[in-house]
Amino acid sequence: MKTPKLHVYSPTYFHDHAFIIGNKAALEELRDAITRALLAVSSSKDTSASSEISAFTADGEGFELKVYCEEENAYWDKASLPYTDKTIFCSDVEEISPWDLFRKYKK
Repeated sequence: MKTPKLHVYSPTYFHDHAFIIGNKAALEELRDAITRALLAVSSSKDTSASSEISAFTADGEGFELKVYCEEENAYWDKASLPYTDKTIFCSDVEEISPWDLFRKYKK
């Protein structure tokens, strides 16, 4: 099996592009992880579910990519935005980070 290579780039600021770039192995694993998260929500009364894949960046460093399906507006109302240039965006709302979801699903 080919090593799954994947890069995920957030937008720098609003209306900027985001990118997911991967080889076939990584994109198939990502597709399957998304499907698992969607099926988990569809097959239960839960409004959230998670899945994950293991992938590698171009320099060979491995990482776990978490895929979360979160339907609760309480999360989305406070979700931290994915922009990487925080100097142009200032939120006055107490934000919920992706790490909060990680801790929620780690149980």
